[in-house]
Amino acid sequence: MSINRYFLALIPTKEVREELQDLKIKISDEYQTKASLRSPPHLTLHMPFLKPAKYEKQLIESLTDFCNEPKPFDLTLNGYGSFEPKVFFVQVVENQELKNLHQELHQLMKIKHNVLPREGFIERPFRPHITLAFRDLKKQEFYRLWKDFQDRNYERVFMVSSLALLKHNGISWDEHHIFSFGLSS
Repeated sequence: MSINRYFLALIPTKEVREELQDLKIKISDEYQTKASLRSPPHLTLHMPFLKPAKYEKQLIESLTDFCNEPKPFDLTLNGYGSFEPKVFFVQVVENQELKNLHQELHQLMKIKHNVLPREGFIERPFRPHITLAFRDLKKQEFYRLWKDFQDRNYERVFMVSSLALLKHNGISWDEHHIFSFGLSS
């Protein structure tokens, strides 16, 4: 049986996505880290999970229905942050719409699709961010990167109007399906 790996995320608008992708490439070159280049710039709403390929249609139908309810909302990016000593990111200002979307999506995935946190995973509070470097970022490079960016300013506001289902192709993550918000009247 074929098993697929997915995750759910918010993808910034084209302009912000291109800006963040350019920044990821610059960081990759300067600080010898490549892992973040395997996915588009995104804000993870549901961590990666495995599902048999035969359930993909059901998953897409369920997410399509789910996305009828939320309405588009603004999301603010404000500054840089880190999870020492491996993760460097752009900070996302949490708002009520984002918080609700995250909670409701987790309930849907848990109840309807039996997608639970992986064994041994400690569920942490939601801390929205857009990762620019992680996993293969060496400790000394992390501290150099953080020193170079900690006082820099980065502010953007963009409208979130869809949810993305990303699917792993064996090497990287592809935007497999985009679900537009607020289609119901």
